[in-house]
Amino acid sequence: MKQKWMFILAGLIIAIGMIGWTRSAYYLVTQPSGAGPQTATAPLTETQAMKADSPSEEIRNPALDRMLIQAKEDLAARLSIQIDEIDLVEMRPVIWPDSSFGCPKPDMAYTQVQCDGLLILLKARDQIYEYHSGSGQKPFLCEEPFKAK
Repeated sequence: MKQKWMFILAGLIIAIGMIGWTRSAYYLVTQPSGAGPQTATAPLTETQAMKADSPSEEIRNPALDRMLIQAKEDLAARLSIQIDEIDLVEMRPVIWPDSSFGCPKPDMAYTQVQCDGLLILLKARDQIYEYHSGSGQKPFLCEEPFKAK
């Protein structure tokens, strides 16, 4: 009797594994290779993104707030301007196609695994700057973002 339950349990584990594998295989076949980032959800509203130049707003997600401030501080230092001269254009969660977080460097190899991250678009001096982040890393300026062909 004990062996019968072990076979049933083993069969269930194999069936669940096959379902997961089938869904992954379907995704890999139906998604174009080398595609750019996929939007994980709709773009965040200003309140959700914690626009740093309005500190009186209720902070809903301190992690997002910290990421936005880090990106703004970095850009302000690069351009030698004040942080309040930088506007948030968009901040949204994305799924990067690999560990380059959408900003591959020439002659570099990257792990081909999807990574959760953020895309932060900032505007300063009439120019848009793209900051990328992934796997909990500090946002970085992506000067040559990957564009799907």
